[in-house]
Amino acid sequence: MAILDDVLNPLFNEATQFAEDPSMTKDLVEQADHVMEDLYVLKADVRRAAENRLRDLEQYVPSDSTIRLPDVALNITMCKIFHERIARIREHAELIVRSWNQRDT
Repeated sequence: MAILDDVLNPLFNEATQFAEDPSMTKDLVEQADHVMEDLYVLKADVRRAAENRLRDLEQYVPSDSTIRLPDVALNITMCKIFHERIARIREHAELIVRSWNQRDT
């Protein structure tokens, strides 16, 4: 899960900075809050899916220590879904940044 933290923590930090900036408009603060909420939900979902996947993989290690190959289709599907969710969150965050940058122009 350290990899997950390495990927998501910078996004959390950036969203927090925007939300705490006193010169942010109320609308942009609310949008930054939504991005942070999305990230928290995503992180919990990824953690839960990884824990479930580990439990699923335990069935492939029988007592005689012979390892069988797991069906990775579920894993690939989960990765695609999480990748799409991260892309949507990133797009939302980029809209906030663009709005923020346009306020001075």
